[in-house]
This record gives sequence, structure tokens and C-alpha cells, in this order.
Amino acid sequence: MPLSEVMSLTKQSSHLFTFCTSRPFLCIATKWTSTANSETALDRTKLCLVLLSGVGLTSSIWTPVVDRLYGIQAHPSSGQILGSVWAIERPSHGDSGVLNEAAFSGCDGVSPSSEYAAALAGFMGSHLLTEAERSNVAVISHSAGVAALVHALSQYKMRCRIRCLVLIEPTTFDECDLAVFKKWVQRVERFFSRKKTSWASVEQALSSNKSWNRFHKEVRDIIARTFFRPISGGVTTKTSAAQEIAALREVALGVAVGRDLAAIISQIHTHVIYGSRRDYWPKILDDAFLRCIQKYRPLLASVTPIQGEGHFAPQEAPRIIAASIYKNLVSEFSHGSNVTCKL
Repeated sequence: MPLSEVMSLTKQSSHLFTFCTSRPFLCIATKWTSTANSETALDRTKLCLVLLSGVGLTSSIWTPVVDRLYGIQAHPSSGQILGSVWAIERPSHGDSGVLNEAAFSGCDGVSPSSEYAAALAGFMGSHLLTEAERSNVAVISHSAGVAALVHALSQYKMRCRIRCLVLIEPTTFDECDLAVFKKWVQRVERFFSRKKTSWASVEQALSSNKSWNRFHKEVRDIIARTFFRPISGGVTTKTSAAQEIAALREVALGVAVGRDLAAIISQIHTHVIYGSRRDYWPKILDDAFLRCIQKYRPLLASVTPIQGEGHFAPQEAPRIIAASIYKNLVSEFSHGSNVTCKL
């Protein structure tokens, strides 16, 4: 199916909700639905997907993956399983971060710990979801978004029925490896504190980021349109370096420890997707991650290595990731799974 037809299969809208930790915060949720059938969000047999992002990433760059999910569903041989798709913005990132700048000023200017988890719980109980959506949820989480997901499932009671989880390149290690992970986070913090935060133009900003240079063209186009705001003499990112550092510290404090993950995956069908190109963490952490996945493999519904892709597979290969996600979701139906967890 041509890309233009794939993109025409979805309609996108943004919605605002509030949640509270130490004070009220605003958060943006992006929603995608089918242009062919606007009533699918009211169908209890269809899944409501909820997407969570890693540090430095925003909800809008899930769009190429979502477009391809609906493209797969449009094929006559595919199961019709998607009702709606939502992506929850990290409260300190992107446009949500801009909206919360005044609130952050009372928190030493940075997002307090565990806010993303609180935002997820707040969204699940918000007016934005229909009862049909709330009754059949699948959460898709990438990278450090998994730490927030584990925290939310462990600490909050959410008014929803979760059918399954799909964890993409999850930040998860056993407790014995946490000291190494935290040292790595400290090194990344130092890098973030020194990195350039303003440029003469968006084009210059894009070319300066090696990770972005590997991203799919559609993702880079979204970054160019949505990541920046004007300042005197050029542009800067809407998400400040201080907020990225704060989010990293949150991950270091709330990393998905294996035992916590085990408690969740024993209740909810959980699929793991990871890239075979180990290009993000140092080897000692890559080995720790793979050991953790292998240790808990008997509890997982599936483990899918994506050949040739790395940590940022959703941003680099949206078609491949969409196909892997859809396969996982279809398996929940084809196996007749009724394993869900009300949280």
C-alpha cells in the first residue's frame, strides 16, 4: 500500500488532561483513530493501545508506527483488532513541558521523580477514555518508558483492564546490575549537561544529532516541525537539557528491576521486542539486559529480536516495528487469551 494511502487511514487529535503529584500538572495525549470507522473506539472487542516514550522522545514521533499499524489492519487478511491508539507525552517533554514550565518553577525548575507514571495513571482514569476503551487496553512502551510503566503498575490503581504489554528495548536489569546502570546514567548526565542546546536553524540542529540522522525520514520531518521553538538568533528544543537529565535520574531511581517486572508479567501477557544491533548501552549493560530477558523468558508471552535494528528501532524502522507489534497483538486474540489485569 502506498504511503499516502497508509497515512490517509488515520486521523489524529490532541487532548489535554491534568494529574497531580506534589501539584497539578498538564499533559497532552495524542489520539489516532481509523478514518474508515469512527465508532471503533466504542467497540469493546477492539484494543485501545496506549504508547509510552523514552527520554528525549515525544509522543508525536510514534505517528509513522501508528500509520503502519492501521495500514496493516486495512489489509483484507489482517484481523481487525485496533479501536484507538493513544500516546502519552512525558510531562516534562515537548509541548507538555512548555505548558508545565510555571509548575516546574516550584520544583527547582525540573520535573519531580515518577511524574510520567503519575501521568499514565491519571490518563487511565481520565474522561478521555470511553468505557469500551478502558475495558481492553494494550500498553506499548519503549526504552525508559518501561520504567514509568512498571512504576505505574506497581504503585497506582488504574481504572482499566490491561490485556497485554509490548515492551520495546525495555530499560530493565536485575538488581545486581543496577550500580553499573546508575554509573552509566551519571556519564550520560554529564554529556547532556555539556551538549549544545541552541542552533542557528532547525536544519543545523537536525544535522548535529547523530541519533536523529539514523531516524526514518518521516520521524525527522516530525522532529523538525515539533521539537523546536524560536529564541533570539535561532532555535532551541522545547525539552530542555535539564528536563532530560531529570528524566534520566527518574529512570535511574525507577529502573524496571527484574523482580518488579516478574511480578507484573506473571499477571499480564507481556511481549518483548529488542534490536539485534546493540548500539546504545555499553557492552556490560547489553549483557545484563540480555541476561535479564533470558532469565524471565519462561514468564514472557514472546521475545522478538529485530535483526539489524538498534535501540531506536521505532524511530528508525517504523514498518518493521509496527509489523512486530501487530503480530504480538493478534496472538492475544488468536490464542483466545483472557488473561487481563485490572489495575
